[in-house]
Amino acid sequence: MVRVWLAFVAVPVSACWNALVAFRVIREARVRAMGPSFVHEVSTALLDGGALSPAGRGAALRAVASAIVRTHDLHPNLIALLHAVHRQTDQTPPPDVDSTAAFIASLRDLEATERASVLELLGAAAVVDGRLTAAEKRLLREARAACGLSTDRTDVHRLRRAFLSGQPRSEPPLVAVGRGTAG
Repeated sequence: MVRVWLAFVAVPVSACWNALVAFRVIREARVRAMGPSFVHEVSTALLDGGALSPAGRGAALRAVASAIVRTHDLHPNLIALLHAVHRQTDQTPPPDVDSTAAFIASLRDLEATERASVLELLGAAAVVDGRLTAAEKRLLREARAACGLSTDRTDVHRLRRAFLSGQPRSEPPLVAVGRGTAG
């Protein structure tokens, strides 16, 4: 009786497991396929035009490097974003490019518009791998608090949903200059 019962239970359990694995594989393939165009769109929108000062360009590199450090994962989309930022800023990376403390400190030295661009780049780096980890959320909260902005991450969750669904980059930008206070 148990053998017959196990055979009937094994089929739906295997089907559910296979569906879950297929969903995850297809989702990751989609994220990796959409990543390069998202990276191009974000890096062009935020960095093309040379509006960032040398400190802003260094902070942009640090933003992506800090996201990589916080995820503990070198996702191909993050590598592409780091290369795009490096190419468009045309700057030698600072020696402590992967230091999140140096990144947070560098935000205080930027003008409001540069700060907004760097924070938006950080948000894009946090979602370009399709996930938003607790460590990335903490980094986003710390960076926004250092800039005196609201630590609400609704805009980043909106960007993540838009990215995963294949929608264009959200407008208006993630960080409105001067919007909100830390809290």
